[in-house]
Amino acid sequence: MEYPDVPIPRFQKTTRSIFLCGGCLLTMAAMQTPLGAATLFWDFTPATANGVSNGGGTSVAPGNWLGGASWDRGTGSGYQIWADGNDASIAGNSAVAVSGPVTMNSLNITGGTVRIQSDAAANDHVLTLTNGGTIASGGVVLFGGDQANVSGNERSLDVRLGGDINTSGTSGGNIDLFGGTMLSSTSTAGRNIYANVRIGFGQGASTSAIFGSSTNTGSLFISGNLSTFGGSRRIDVVSGMTVEASGNYLNANSGSAASLTTAGGGVLKVGGVASNSAINTFVVGAGTDTTTLELTGSGVMSSTGSATGTMGNNFSINSVNAVLKFNSSFAQSATAGVQNFAGVISGGGRLVQEGNGVLALTNNNTYTGTTTVSGGVLQVGSGGVGSTGTGGVTIQNGGTLRGTGTIRSSLFAAQLGAVIQAGDDGAATSFGTLKFTPASGSGIFDFQSGSSVSLGLNPSGSGDLLSFDGLSAGTLVFDGDLLVSAAGFVPTSVQVFNLLDWINVDTVTFNSRYNAASYAGLLLGNGDDNLGFDLPDISGSGYGWDIGQFQTNGTIATALLVPEPSALWLGAVGLAAMMFRRKRRMGTELS
Repeated sequence: MEYPDVPIPRFQKTTRSIFLCGGCLLTMAAMQTPLGAATLFWDFTPATANGVSNGGGTSVAPGNWLGGASWDRGTGSGYQIWADGNDASIAGNSAVAVSGPVTMNSLNITGGTVRIQSDAAANDHVLTLTNGGTIASGGVVLFGGDQANVSGNERSLDVRLGGDINTSGTSGGNIDLFGGTMLSSTSTAGRNIYANVRIGFGQGASTSAIFGSSTNTGSLFISGNLSTFGGSRRIDVVSGMTVEASGNYLNANSGSAASLTTAGGGVLKVGGVASNSAINTFVVGAGTDTTTLELTGSGVMSSTGSATGTMGNNFSINSVNAVLKFNSSFAQSATAGVQNFAGVISGGGRLVQEGNGVLALTNNNTYTGTTTVSGGVLQVGSGGVGSTGTGGVTIQNGGTLRGTGTIRSSLFAAQLGAVIQAGDDGAATSFGTLKFTPASGSGIFDFQSGSSVSLGLNPSGSGDLLSFDGLSAGTLVFDGDLLVSAAGFVPTSVQVFNLLDWINVDTVTFNSRYNAASYAGLLLGNGDDNLGFDLPDISGSGYGWDIGQFQTNGTIATALLVPEPSALWLGAVGLAAMMFRRKRRMGTELS
């Protein structure tokens, strides 16, 4: 009895499925129309099959996929040769050689490890899966390699997905890519891969994989991990394409010389990045491409042997147009919400922080591209150690900059809605100095209208400080708001607090709210300061705030309040009255 025809969406003809046999080497190529569109099995014995595992092992010589009627069609159905448009279902351990363009309706891996590789000839090794396929839990399909060298990585495949790759169990299988194999979606809407994708697993010292092609740039969404193994590996994502892995981007490469390169000009999004303990180099971009490596969701970057959320590996953003982007809450970190980046970031590309977590740069970085913060917190330095790169630094609306390190840019801008803080953890009692010192040139430090600077006072020691070194002929524009905090502070003496410090800055411009002439005298911080200049409330202490030197040297001070002239006059009148009454009493007594 034959299986009934099953209509396939978007196609006029109907087809069924094909399955392969263990230890076999098969050759796929375009053939004539099937004897009858069917579900075909290889290296597989269905419960209702003809009693043998046809197509491999004992019944057919290895590699003879197209040689004769090799495919089992089920009970009483006999056998047939391969033809495009069928479904191929493969079980066991098989090696399948593609000798020309091959089109399957779907590929179903029901178990074992199946290698689909190129033949030795320089043919057009294109494998199209019209409706995707299925990989059983624990199953493995390897794309790429050479029939003449089963363990090598000499030849690639061009695998094109017209549908999703699903899983038939509770956990996904594995797709292994090597030899420069291309994996792409034929749909602009993109395709899902419910499996782990591994590059170079069990292969030679160097291999690569390519996502997308010049004609297929639809996105690929991987539910599992994206991993590399062995020596130096490279992942290319073509320009205009996005590959997004919900799991981790795992670098299991060995040795200090091993590296992982992401290039091609597209976008690779991953839920986390993990590496071994060696200080391997992650490379983003090549030449002048526009590659982006983006950390998403709640994931973190971690090095083996380090606390979760501490990345000790170095990153090189090689292309001037490449981007290392953090768009994560870092919720999976050991310190929830905080990603510590202890490695060195180098190269000519850009760094972007736009998630709602805290990214802490705790090493002296050398990248020359720009740094942009549009969300969350960029912490530069910890304990006074750490820096940005040397390119321009922009804190945008919704972004926060804090820390005790050094901003090495010659062009700094805090835009409308940006927040700037000194100190490492944002707490009111975490005091420190955030330095702005360009690597070269004249520094321009622009705190634009609507930006906000938050600094804390420490009555018993050094408080928060922003320190600017323009190197030569620098410019400081302080047009944003200033919030000065000192919880519970009640002055009992005159004290001076340094908030801003600058050297080698020829031009300093302050908003009029910071001019002492804008006020009638000392300020109490109880609302008598102008909007946007918020001082601690010390009313009732007998002291007030003296801001007369703020525009000159960045300091404010407490000063003893002097009574108003009217109060002095009333006091004098009262004293005179008392003296007059005393004289009258004395006169009365003498008389």
